[in-house]
Amino acid sequence: MTRPGPVPPPARCPNCLQNVVWASTEAVIINPDGSEQPLVPRTAQEDHTQFAARSMRAVRVCPGPGDRHYVPYQYGDYGEPIIIGLIGESTVGKTLLLTAMLGRLQNAPWLDSIGVQMRPLDAALHQRFAATHLEPFLKRRAVLDATPLHQSSVEFTYATTLHHRDGRPPVAIAFFDVSGDRLRDPGPHNAFLSAVNALIFVVDSTTIRSAGEQGRAETGDSTFELVIDQLNRKYQYLDQQFPDPFIPIPAAIVVGKADRLTYDRDEPTKRWFGVGDDDLELSTISEESADVYAFLASRGGGAYLKPALRLAPVTLHYASATNCQSADGFFPSRSFRQRRVLKPLLSLLVMKGVLDAGQLGQLHG
Repeated sequence: MTRPGPVPPPARCPNCLQNVVWASTEAVIINPDGSEQPLVPRTAQEDHTQFAARSMRAVRVCPGPGDRHYVPYQYGDYGEPIIIGLIGESTVGKTLLLTAMLGRLQNAPWLDSIGVQMRPLDAALHQRFAATHLEPFLKRRAVLDATPLHQSSVEFTYATTLHHRDGRPPVAIAFFDVSGDRLRDPGPHNAFLSAVNALIFVVDSTTIRSAGEQGRAETGDSTFELVIDQLNRKYQYLDQQFPDPFIPIPAAIVVGKADRLTYDRDEPTKRWFGVGDDDLELSTISEESADVYAFLASRGGGAYLKPALRLAPVTLHYASATNCQSADGFFPSRSFRQRRVLKPLLSLLVMKGVLDAGQLGQLHG
């Protein structure tokens, strides 16, 4: 079994961008009442299992500026992390999409067949996410509360680790799901945008013109532009010449709530929703990306394509976290299911080099 190296290099806090010397950073345990107590280092009398149980609620206190904030205890133990930001307006369904993605990864049997294992990076964060997202949405089919707007700091929504059986180094993967209104509010709380190295842009399909519809204005998402503008400034600062026209950050553009598009009999979305949910078949990504690009460009959604014109590489997808609309705070059991939600995340992990598209293709062989 692979293990993190004994002397981790400095890790950058995604909240304030401070470089943290991991080995000497204060570790504390967050008690259920929110109080802190110092984490006593592992003693000679403790084995690994005993210490892991005792440190389950441990976090590192970032010494950086701003309000007191934390990072997962083992965040810096796995080298450079993959930090994924979900971008979109507050009503597009980012939280439902992320919950559906992570739900599909929970104990997925096919992971073991390709020699991959996913483990929570932070046990307390995992328990909180399961209680507030996975259980109410996937088990009770409940509509989730909106992403909070007022927070003293932006924190991880979820964090996991990916381990390969073949001995490749494990990697930490963290997700930020931030309110669209919060993204539009400039300030240090959005510093995490300078730390992200992968992005998922979520498009609300209900804003797109239907086939043959005339007169509706072009649609777009101001949060897409804000994020790209911030990344432009970051990379222009790093390289004043900036010869490459594309920012080297992989991204997936996801047309969410895509089940609602299939009611139009001429809708090309039916091609992808009518033949099963090939979440693990990545060989069709180029074809699907071309179809989604053409769909958005021809239906007044060209502004949604700005990430594809500025970032690289980029894939485009159709997905639905629910396959139906809610009624009285719940989704009807007869129609409720997740469709094509995992493919955008898998494509990102392939583009980041931590998953092999060929391995996933073998599952269909």
